[in-house]
Amino acid sequence: GCSPTGFPVDSWIEAEDGVLTPPMTIGTSDSVTYVSTPTDESGSVGFTFNVTAAGNYKIIAMVFALDGDSNSFFVGLGG
Repeated sequence: GCSPTGFPVDSWIEAEDGVLTPPMTIGTSDSVTYVSTPTDESGSVGFTFNVTAAGNYKIIAMVFALDGDSNSFFVGLGG
């Protein structure tokens, strides 16, 4: 398959499929499902995946922010 940006992908993980830590919750709007938190800098979504071959990989996140003051998110990778 391909991501929305055209890069080949072997895995696609939706945010709502992760392990949510409150106050992070799953929401829907029309046909779109998403995760969000009502509290600044609170809650998280965790994912576990295995990389079986050495190489260069891309992690792409699609993010929607209400405004320029609310447009940050943090990514951490551990091995």
